Amino acid sequence: MNLLNRNINSSLNFKSFMKKVILSAAALVCGTMIFAQSNVSDVNQNGNSNGSVVMQSGSGNDSDVVSTGDSNTSNVTQTGTIHNSTVEQRGESNSSTVTSIGRNNNSKVGQVDERNTSVVLQQGGNNNSSRVSQGQISSNGTVSRTGRDNTSDVSQDGNSNKSVVEQWDLNLLRGEFNSSTVSQLGDSNDSKVRQTGDNNTSGVAQEGDANISDVLQIGNQNGSTGSQVGNDNSTTVSQTGDDHASTVSQEGDSNVGKLIQRNGNDSSSELTQTGFGNHTNTIQDGDNHLSTITETGDRNGAGVSQYGSDNVSSTIQTGNNNGSLVAQSRMSNDSDVLQEGNFNNSNVRQNGGNDNSSDVDQDGDNNGSIVGQNGALNENIVSQVGNSGESEVSQQGDSNYSYVRQRKDNNKSLVSQTGTDNYSSVKQQNVGNNDSNVSQNGDDNTSLVSQEGGENVSAVVQDGMQNRNDIRQHGDRNSSDLSQVGDFNKSKSTTFGDDNTNVVAQLGASNEALQAQTGNENEASIMQGEITKLATDNEATQTQTGNLNKAFVVQASIYGTGTNNSLVSQTQIGDSNFVRSEQQGNNHVSTTTQDGNNNEARDLQKGSSETSTVTQNGNGNISDVVQNGWGHNSTVAQNGGQNESDVYQTGGQNTSDVSQMGDLNMSDVMQDGNSNMSTVGQNGLSNLSNVNQMGNMNTSTVSQN
Repeated sequence: MNLLNRNINSSLNFKSFMKKVILSAAALVCGTMIFAQSNVSDVNQNGNSNGSVVMQSGSGNDSDVVSTGDSNTSNVTQTGTIHNSTVEQRGESNSSTVTSIGRNNNSKVGQVDERNTSVVLQQGGNNNSSRVSQGQISSNGTVSRTGRDNTSDVSQDGNSNKSVVEQWDLNLLRGEFNSSTVSQLGDSNDSKVRQTGDNNTSGVAQEGDANISDVLQIGNQNGSTGSQVGNDNSTTVSQTGDDHASTVSQEGDSNVGKLIQRNGNDSSSELTQTGFGNHTNTIQDGDNHLSTITETGDRNGAGVSQYGSDNVSSTIQTGNNNGSLVAQSRMSNDSDVLQEGNFNNSNVRQNGGNDNSSDVDQDGDNNGSIVGQNGALNENIVSQVGNSGESEVSQQGDSNYSYVRQRKDNNKSLVSQTGTDNYSSVKQQNVGNNDSNVSQNGDDNTSLVSQEGGENVSAVVQDGMQNRNDIRQHGDRNSSDLSQVGDFNKSKSTTFGDDNTNVVAQLGASNEALQAQTGNENEASIMQGEITKLATDNEATQTQTGNLNKAFVVQASIYGTGTNNSLVSQTQIGDSNFVRSEQQGNNHVSTTTQDGNNNEARDLQKGSSETSTVTQNGNGNISDVVQNGWGHNSTVAQNGGQNESDVYQTGGQNTSDVSQMGDLNMSDVMQDGNSNMSTVGQNGLSNLSNVNQMGNMNTSTVSQN
């Protein structure tokens, strides 16, 4: 057969042939082999068990196969340049294979209804393009959409690859067992797969150059897998209903990924991007969401937003300009973000309600984290290890718990909890520019803050119910400011060294505050009561050991209600001590003990069962006690140094006992009315005493040696 340099048109028309011959179960097979330039082949088959084989070699190959009937099969092979192939089969048990090798490859397959299968293989390079649609045919061969046990396999090798596969139907309720696999190797890859109804599954793998892949599956058992290895990768997968699952993995260059699985059923999504311009966006709308994003290097970014039902999300970013944003709405929310190095940033919002939990872990460089949780069983843990850390947590309703632990560099933390079982613990450690701010509003509040070294500052405000707080600051520029407003308040502050300051203000209910500071520029202050005189079972203890100590306790009422079952005890041992205690209503007791250096103490108790005891041992002692009305009692004993004492008692069961032992003693006691008694004993040096008693059962004894 010598057909060179001639155009050949081979057309087998079985319609006219079947008028003359009756075929029963016999298979009709047509084969055409063409070797030339500008080859054209038309095959038109009508009937059952049709088979077609077309082989074209040369340039300008063109093949057109149309089979109508059952058990159709078509096989087209084109080698050379400028290939073009169209296969159209309608009926049952369709199958089609197209192989194009050479340049300007092009292929188009359309199969409608029943057991469709299509394989397209284009390789050897240049402008490949392929389109497989199993279902549809229109304009105007009619049958618009359908398809059945669809399967499609496209593989393209090099240069300007492009592939579109559409396997239909949904509105005619036929689409059936869709499956598609596309593999493109090099150059300007592009792939688009759309499967509309039934057991959808799709796999796309692209290797090099300008990869893009777009998969959309609309109904039933969707699944999708994509893998792109190098260059300008981009992936978009959108699956709408039923058992979604999708996995995308991109390795190098300008990765972008986007995944949307929408209004219902078993969503699951996983995306892994490894290097360069990574950023990704996942939205899953309804039912059993789960999302995992892992990005490893370069310009990372990520976003996950899951709306209603069993949300879970985990984001891991390892290096470079990381960022992450997760927003989850209602039902069993859970989020876990881990960022390791460079410009880390994370924002988790769990909106609305249900079993919220969030865990953010940031390792190094410019960390930041904001978590906001809204309602139900909230829990949050943020752990930042190094560099410019910063964390903000806000929890609003139900079983709140927050734990932030920051280690070194510019730590900062702000936690705000609003209602129900609040509990917060912030630890900032070992020399960073620590700063912490916790505010708790209502119900079972507890807050523990521990700052260990650096420019520590801490402020906690607790508002109502079973407040309790524990602040410990160990070294450097310590400062603490605590305010507990109402209900079962308790507070404990412990500071070891450097520029310590501590303030506690408790307004009402079962107040208690303890503060102990050990060294350097100590100052401590406790205020119980006020703002219209609240306070109740007060108790305050402050112990400071060395350096520029000062301590104040005020248990306040401007008479009337306030203060209540008061008790104050302050002990300062060395250096520039000064104490002031003030109690105004009900069962007061105040005890002050200062050991050495520039001691000074003041005491004021106003109405009811007062008692005051002051003991100062050495150096510039001074004491001043004023007691106002009813069961007074005061004892001052100063041991050595520039002693001086002044006690003033007015009406009630006054008693005063002052004993000063050595150095420049001086005492002044004045008692006004009722069961007065005073005893002053001063032992050595410049003693001087003055006692003035006015009414009722006065007694006075002064002995100076």
